[in-house]
Amino acid sequence: VFFSSDMALSANLVVAFAVLAATCGFGIFKVYNPEQLFSFHPTLVFVGFLLMGSAAVAMASYRAHYLHAILNALAVLSILGSVIVMYQVKEQGGRAHWWTSSASWHALGGGVLACLYPLVALGSALTIPPGTPATAVVVPGAQHRAFARILVLMGFVTVSTGWYKLFQNDTPVLAAVPAGLLLFAVLGRFFTVPKLHQLAGKPAPRAAPKKD
Repeated sequence: VFFSSDMALSANLVVAFAVLAATCGFGIFKVYNPEQLFSFHPTLVFVGFLLMGSAAVAMASYRAHYLHAILNALAVLSILGSVIVMYQVKEQGGRAHWWTSSASWHALGGGVLACLYPLVALGSALTIPPGTPATAVVVPGAQHRAFARILVLMGFVTVSTGWYKLFQNDTPVLAAVPAGLLLFAVLGRFFTVPKLHQLAGKPAPRAAPKKD
């Protein structure tokens, strides 16, 4: 199902989505220019990876399996689109690609993310496809959430480095996007680490019996 009857988003997550939408909207407003090919690169990143991908990861714990999968698929397509656009821009400008030794940290991080995110999304789709009973996804689900959160946080850092290259001389604009992404990560509990027994596929440790 897209939504289940007991899918009640927490107040923190509702605020997190509002912060994410505002951050991405502001970013797109600042970078999009239909007359410049390059502007489609950050626009696709904001719409696809940051908005759809981050939202999909943040709501993974809620029972909206198909919506989670669709958002992730759209995020993957947007990431690939942004890579294609950047490839064309660098070819036209004779600049170094991300896999070369002279590439910037931003380009290297974006290239690694563009390779890993689709693999994690595809792997989870094969191992825990939408509709899988909740009792069968405890271990792979915990592993998937952990890797996905790490990738999204990597993406936030990568986006922030690219944002710095564009707006390093405009401090308020420069600070707006990284601050919004950090606030979203905190509200969306991206720094919450799954318990080790979940990652290892072991049963939860039993609490010691209380002594009288």
